[in-house]
Amino acid sequence: MVIYSHSVNIYRIRSYVELFLNGIITYDEWIALEVGMWKGLQLDTIKNS
Repeated sequence: MVIYSHSVNIYRIRSYVELFLNGIITYDEWIALEVGMWKGLQLDTIKNS
């Protein structure tokens, strides 16, 4: 379900930001985590959300 998936991604994004801002992960690690969430998604899925 797109709504569930979207809310889970928002939670992950917030978690990743906190890890970066607290110095637990590097900027490169943070970006890799963010980009990894989009891997495999069809463009139509993103456009229709």
